[in-house]
Amino acid sequence: MKQALDSANKIGAIKRRDFQTTKDYIDAYEELEPLLAEFDDKFRHLESIIDEGAKRDSLRGPLNVQRLGWRSHQAWMLWDVEIFALLRQDIELTKKQVALVKDMAALPEAYQVKFWQKNFQPLAEEEEALRQKIASAQARKPAK
Repeated sequence: MKQALDSANKIGAIKRRDFQTTKDYIDAYEELEPLLAEFDDKFRHLESIIDEGAKRDSLRGPLNVQRLGWRSHQAWMLWDVEIFALLRQDIELTKKQVALVKDMAALPEAYQVKFWQKNFQPLAEEEEALRQKIASAQARKPAK
């Protein structure tokens, strides 16, 4: 878990940089790409753990002692599923951004700004909306 958080923090730090030019984007997203792959692998592992826990919970009998804190546990599982789905969307959106920045890098400099405005800017707006959903979900985090 700590490794996934470390990768996520590095990715976030790169994405929060003050980009002034298309070259800034190209350099940053080139740096971001291997971190994103690493984070995606770790995140998939965490998703599999959550899925396994949900499967085990679904097999528990009605008189199982582990159901004593069931309501709280169920709220956490539902929150995990929601937040993980939003984070998965964020990962996929960032992958699209990386691919677009690669395409932008292949263009002559004279065309890069227009390409960025037409193709990358809508993804940046989509990312902002997704970040708001993630923040909202985190605000609804169940109490332990």
